[in-house]
Amino acid sequence: PVKDFGSGSNGFAGVPNSVHDMLYIKVNRGSIKYRVYTKEDGWLPWVHKGNKKDTVNGVAGIKGHTIDGVQMYYTTPKGETYQQAYYRSQTTQRTGYLGTCADNGTVSGYDSWAGMLGEPLDRLQIHINDNSNY
Repeated sequence: PVKDFGSGSNGFAGVPNSVHDMLYIKVNRGSIKYRVYTKEDGWLPWVHKGNKKDTVNGVAGIKGHTIDGVQMYYTTPKGETYQQAYYRSQTTQRTGYLGTCADNGTVSGYDSWAGMLGEPLDRLQIHINDNSNY
């Protein structure tokens, strides 16, 4: 199971040096859609809600299939200042986080998705704001 290892710039979802097969994301405001890339299947369909009890429509991934990429897009609530998802990942085969992604593709580096194909993700950090804190 994926754990929440705190908040702030050092917090992350995941278990260090472990392979993950399912992901669910929930936000308090606005909405988020997300999908994963698995070594076995490639990109899976977008998920529009986060519900760990609904492994068909509320979770991205397939039980037993290794996640090595994540993509997400945050929608700001109407009438609020524009924000987006900034996110980055770490793999079981590297020390340190890979480049930061922005859901609108404005950050140079690993834009449009986080991960390194062929290397299982073990940690994921997400920050929703009008700029990156990473």
